[in-house]
Amino acid sequence: MREEDEEERAKYPDEDWSDMLGIRARLYREDWESCYQGKYGPFHQITPIPPMRYTDEPVPIYASDQYGTLQFFSVKIRERTEGGLQWPLHVYGIVAARDIIDHNRNIIFSRERDNCQILTEEVHIPRFY
Repeated sequence: MREEDEEERAKYPDEDWSDMLGIRARLYREDWESCYQGKYGPFHQITPIPPMRYTDEPVPIYASDQYGTLQFFSVKIRERTEGGLQWPLHVYGIVAARDIIDHNRNIIFSRERDNCQILTEEVHIPRFY
């Protein structure tokens, strides 16, 4: 094992080093904090900019289409294997995105486990292939 790897493992002794997605998530957060925390606050900060902010006023140059800001959200739930989902489906958690305007979280969906959204077979989105 390289010396740099040993130092990294010593900094995070409780980390599951077989979980590469978890390690990448930690690295992303650390990188985000080093770039944006000083100006926009902590990583978990929710944006104070309300939805539809630039509907009735000019869009600032840094939020124009040339920078590819996200304006519409869509989420679809699809079974990955036959019989993989059990209906009704209880949906909870947080889905958020970041944009170039303030780099804070834009909450798309947020439900606690005890206040989950319940999807039934009758109202779920049909599968497309």
